[in-house]
Amino acid sequence: MPLIEASELSIRFDRHVVSLALQAAAELVACEDGPLVTVNLPPASLRSAALVGSVQTLLREHPLAAGRLVLELTEQGLADDPDRLAPSLLALKELGCQLAIDDFGTGASSLVRLRALPFDLVKIDQSFVRGVPAERVDTAIVKSTIELAHNLGMKTVAEGVETAATADAVTRLGCDKLQGWLFARAMPLDDLVDRYGLIGTGRASGLAASGGHD
Repeated sequence: MPLIEASELSIRFDRHVVSLALQAAAELVACEDGPLVTVNLPPASLRSAALVGSVQTLLREHPLAAGRLVLELTEQGLADDPDRLAPSLLALKELGCQLAIDDFGTGASSLVRLRALPFDLVKIDQSFVRGVPAERVDTAIVKSTIELAHNLGMKTVAEGVETAATADAVTRLGCDKLQGWLFARAMPLDDLVDRYGLIGTGRASGLAASGGHD
């Protein structure tokens, strides 16, 4: 991945990944409030206007998926060059994509990033989530992050949920969505459709998905 991100192939690679994600989102047509499909984007791609144009084209090809695509950027990646990334993030938001800030709490100037950019989801880093409820400090950090995000009109995702005790605790703290091996490990899309009783068309077989819970 570092080699791809440093090369001219980065935009083409990201376009391919977004295309696969949109195929998956179109596959999961059980209801309007169906599963979200998330794509992690490196900062290098977001600095290029070509990515926004590619996503716009792909959204036209997969209209059912438009509201289910979440484009995710790590907090540390955002901290590297926020001013150059902001125009692309705003443009992607205007296309109807949801935006998520990943690994929240591990980067620099977290509050500044939340104030200035239009994120929909704040993904709380697993290094804090795994300490809930046993560790008092971790629990306080997760609780405060959830309250902050909600006050800013954003939803929260707890990453790295591996035990029922953690799932129950972060839910009680008000977290909107949970993600982790407690629910499922990565699996082919067809298995996801079968496991959760979703309606699939079979056109996107061979894609993989990771586990989460609302």
